[in-house]
Amino acid sequence: MGMRIIAVVGTRPQIIKAAVLLPVLREHHNVTLVDTGQHWDDNLAGAFYRELGLDAADQSLNAGGGSNSRQVSAMMAGLEPIFEQGAFDACIVFGDTNSTLTGALTAAHFNVPIAHVEAGLRSFDRRMSEEINRVLVDHIATWNFAPTMTAMTNLAEEGLFGWHVGDLMADLCARTTIGKPTWLRDTPYIFATVHRAENREPVAIDEWLEVLGGLGYPVLLSLHPGTRRAMGDRIPPVGVTLLDPVDYATSLALQSHALAVITDSGGTCVCSNNLTTKLEPGKSINLWARFPAPPAEVKEVSVIFPHFIPTDAPISE
Repeated sequence: MGMRIIAVVGTRPQIIKAAVLLPVLREHHNVTLVDTGQHWDDNLAGAFYRELGLDAADQSLNAGGGSNSRQVSAMMAGLEPIFEQGAFDACIVFGDTNSTLTGALTAAHFNVPIAHVEAGLRSFDRRMSEEINRVLVDHIATWNFAPTMTAMTNLAEEGLFGWHVGDLMADLCARTTIGKPTWLRDTPYIFATVHRAENREPVAIDEWLEVLGGLGYPVLLSLHPGTRRAMGDRIPPVGVTLLDPVDYATSLALQSHALAVITDSGGTCVCSNNLTTKLEPGKSINLWARFPAPPAEVKEVSVIFPHFIPTDAPISE
């Protein structure tokens, strides 16, 4: 039946994208789903399979944890026998994580054509491992599927061809009913997430805690388990409430009802317009803010961000 396809995921955003794409592909093709285990916490990954109705992975590598190089090594060692036995016609990878890179590299070693979903996105910051991953994968992929026209331009400037196909995350968001958690008060608040490795350095942690504590509004801060561990015994500033990773629907709801969303994530944020701002280069912290319709009080929040970049593109750009 159709092509034999292997899809490699490992993090929560990739599971979300797979939940949109794989059911459609499986109507016509034989798809093997491999989860590297890059996100191994149930709140970060396992719960999303159940919530989004995605069948459990056919193979799980349990290769999360450790440094980037150790992760990549463990993932490739786990993927190799699967590729040896699979005789796959194509490999699908998503985004820019270590799972993306290892899936693509292993496929290339076995001469399996690679489809890169969410190709062409660039931060132009080679200090980020995600930037290295996405550039490398774009250049070895057979098919680069770009979510935006800006991503298409980025590919073209590097001599690469791509297909503008839209954003799977936005597709799922658009068909999801966004409610309101029963525990969420009507008090205005800011929703924030912090997870990137560079924001787990001690100096960066001190800086973003100071930023979040000085906004003048309550902040609901959803933290990756690794970020919370990196905080050590630091106490959040008054007004900053720590949350465990939340499920997909709750994340959308918290974004939708917030005065603003502050994040270091490359994923789509749910707000009513597209004003994106970025902290100035050279800061230890690397955060983005997306603001909904701009009442006066939100403008006061924005003064902590020196550079204002109006855009009609997703926050991932």
